[in-house]
Amino acid sequence: MGTNRYDHPSGDRYLTALSQGNSILVDFVRSFPGAPSAQVDSSWIDNWFSLRAQHFHQNPAEGPQHPVNPPDTLTEAIQTVEGLASSPFKLLDLRPHFFRGFRSLEAPVVLPDGLVVIDGPNSSGKTSLAEAFEWLFTGQLIRRSLHGQGAPRELENCICNQLRPEDESTWVEATLQTEGGQIIHLRRVLTADYGSTSTSKPSSTLFKDGNELAPQEEIDLLDALAFGVPPMLMQHTLRVFVHSSPAQRRDYFERLLRLDELTYLVEKAVVGDTRLPEFQSPTGGVALAKWDALKTACPDRASKGTMTRAERAPYQELGEVLSAATLAVGKEVLAGLVDTAATLDDAIVLVRARQRTERQQAFPILVNLHPQRAIDDQLLQLLAPDEMHKKLAALGEALSSLEAVQRAAERISEAHIAVSFALDALEKAGAISQTDEPQTCPLCGFEPITTLTPGRINTIRSWGPTREAIAKQRSVVSVRASAVRQLATSIREAHLALIPPDPEEYQWHAALQIAPADVVTPANELRQRATAARAALKALDTACRHVEDGIPSHQPESANYVSITSAVEIIAREAPSLISQATEYAKAFTTLDNAVGALSREDPTYGLRETWLAIASDQGNLLTDLSWEQSKKRAQAELEAIRDGLILARQTILNARRSQFSDGMTEVWQELREDKYSAFSRLYVPDPRGRGFPIEIEVKAVLDDSVRQVEVDALRVFSESQVHALGIAAFLTRARLLGHRCLVLDDPVQSMDEEHFLTFASNLLPYLLGQGIQVIILTHNDLFSRDVSHVFANADKYTTLRIRHSRRHGCQIEEGNRRAVERLKKAQALADEGKLEEAWRLVRVAVERIYLCTMIKHGPSDFDPRSWSNQTAEHMWTQGAGAIILAIAPDMAPRLKDILEMAVAGAHDKPPRGLADLTGAARDLRRLVETLAIGAA
Repeated sequence: MGTNRYDHPSGDRYLTALSQGNSILVDFVRSFPGAPSAQVDSSWIDNWFSLRAQHFHQNPAEGPQHPVNPPDTLTEAIQTVEGLASSPFKLLDLRPHFFRGFRSLEAPVVLPDGLVVIDGPNSSGKTSLAEAFEWLFTGQLIRRSLHGQGAPRELENCICNQLRPEDESTWVEATLQTEGGQIIHLRRVLTADYGSTSTSKPSSTLFKDGNELAPQEEIDLLDALAFGVPPMLMQHTLRVFVHSSPAQRRDYFERLLRLDELTYLVEKAVVGDTRLPEFQSPTGGVALAKWDALKTACPDRASKGTMTRAERAPYQELGEVLSAATLAVGKEVLAGLVDTAATLDDAIVLVRARQRTERQQAFPILVNLHPQRAIDDQLLQLLAPDEMHKKLAALGEALSSLEAVQRAAERISEAHIAVSFALDALEKAGAISQTDEPQTCPLCGFEPITTLTPGRINTIRSWGPTREAIAKQRSVVSVRASAVRQLATSIREAHLALIPPDPEEYQWHAALQIAPADVVTPANELRQRATAARAALKALDTACRHVEDGIPSHQPESANYVSITSAVEIIAREAPSLISQATEYAKAFTTLDNAVGALSREDPTYGLRETWLAIASDQGNLLTDLSWEQSKKRAQAELEAIRDGLILARQTILNARRSQFSDGMTEVWQELREDKYSAFSRLYVPDPRGRGFPIEIEVKAVLDDSVRQVEVDALRVFSESQVHALGIAAFLTRARLLGHRCLVLDDPVQSMDEEHFLTFASNLLPYLLGQGIQVIILTHNDLFSRDVSHVFANADKYTTLRIRHSRRHGCQIEEGNRRAVERLKKAQALADEGKLEEAWRLVRVAVERIYLCTMIKHGPSDFDPRSWSNQTAEHMWTQGAGAIILAIAPDMAPRLKDILEMAVAGAHDKPPRGLADLTGAARDLRRLVETLAIGAA
């Protein structure tokens, strides 16, 4: 395995980190294709396990590897910022069209950067506006899924406005600006609303910059913008995190945890004992089944223990130990039969003899019918046509060579060859000397005639090579002819061994007379099978005998080669039928043998001997099977170690991420609460347990009575307000870690007391805005709105909007009237419409706002804006605002008095002052705001 970087096919960052380096854990992680692929094809784990078992089977001395601690690459992956949206955005405007409480708006709702507070009474459409944003990003309404039984029918068609004309459609559009400056226009168009069943889902189409997005394109875009989690906190989702189960809380942070792939891998990294039999031995496990059968049949515990201990022997000793254990069990359970056996083979011979004896008692001629050899590789090679043709061709070649030599020696007679042999013998005996002089032939010694001249001797000697060549070639012919003859003999003998000769008629009659009916039928069938086989093999047998008779052992070159060739062709053609006929005969004999054996098996001792004999005769396959079982156990132990390593890696990741969540929530909590007795302590992740080691997140609180501190489950002790604050802390922590740059909060201070309204406004909102986050708050709480306006009286990025519901036009959103400049702008608009009384009222409250903001910015540090919440402008002037304004803009004092007198002209039956007066008053008040440097007031 290489050490170059490996990117895991799942794309998961943690699995990629775990795939680097060289270890068995790395090998396992790389074999995992990723959860979606693994769900389609689950064979990857079986393939990996089989390969590891095969590895251990081929390397029996090797033990399982144990994964080391998570690699440094995992630490680096954890430290890398995860979960951030690649293109976080801020919301520029939003426009719902016939969505829930909205009908048609003349223009989008403009949402400046910084803090935007949208207030209005209950049922004015605040939640509809928040849900418009939610539906734009998800195509769903969370509120629908959170309701209990009966809700589906009650929330049928809950997306579209119930008064939508038939020619109108429901859509929501928004303009976003990413941190990179890109402007994106989104529009989601409803195609099907919720139905009346709990399983019904709405459908819609999302457009980006006017182009329809395919489903995967939509997912990719929303992942880039917000990592697939809409950055909004709804009233009905505020308590979801806190009141969920520990296991469900994990889902809340799921996008940040990014542990799905690793969790799936942990769940699948198991091959339990019940699955081990599925991974069969290369032999098929037949021998192991025989071994288990003997263990079950053993009547005593000692024998079972002997076998169990043998199974655990090291591979290097396993074969010897199994043989010894099998013999030992035989001596224990087959008492008196194999006691004298020194080896397992000796014991097998003794037991087989006993089994044959018992079977023969039930059917005496069984021993005569037993095939004397099995069909094996040696027999198949013997009967191969190519082998026969090869031997025959070799014989023909030798005969042709002999004939050629004999033709070359036609001038030399047999007598000459005999004389040549005689000369050799005489020379070796010394009867003829090596001389150039004529000499007397020792065979003609009674006639002293010098007949053996040197020339005559040389002539006789020249006949020698021819004589030797003929002798040599005759020897070759003899050897090759014998091979052909032996082949024919071997085939004929194999025929007799595979299908023994039929017993005499009287033997059959006697055996069948005493045989039970269960034996008679298979015995007759075997006899018929043997008769048919002999008939089918008659041509083969005849050809074999012809070859044997046609090649005399004393003078093979004199054989009728043409006749032998014809006979061998018959043998080659008919030989396969010997295999098929012998196979059928063996099956018929096995049926008869089993029927006879069944009579004997009624004796438990016979059955036990048969069971012992089956495994004693199959030790080679038993060694393979038990070695395979040991290999599987080593692979299983290795997989368990891998799983432990994966769990450790998962826990390492989880602890690091949990610390981020917990620390983030603590930070937010401290901005919201200053509780002394009970306070949020931490998120706690207990040790994984159960199937798949599911993640659970528990919320802990610390109780402090100034004497001791105790950590408990938060839900036991937290008030409703604390639970509420904890939900906000969880949401804001998740949003910050996901990289959201825009947050929408729907009535976030419900269930809080007034003290924490101010904490939220003065601590938490500056904390979020300080991180460059756009915060959009919808609320119906007027006191909270005022607290926010006091805190942000001089903020540069602070906007208020007002939402109301019109019977004729549905939900409407207008410029707010919290700030002085907003009040003056609205007063001018009302005056232009002739609504002077209402316009002058707004001028008066604008003055009060200017006085309040003056005190907040320039007054004493301990000034409490709430103390002026019900005070008149005159009171504000005399209680400090007047002195500050006189010091900064002394010339404005008379003008302010004049403006206030005009603002009350509509009272006491005095008509309101005209448009010109109002316009002048608004102009002068704006100038004062600039002079006092409270431009955001």
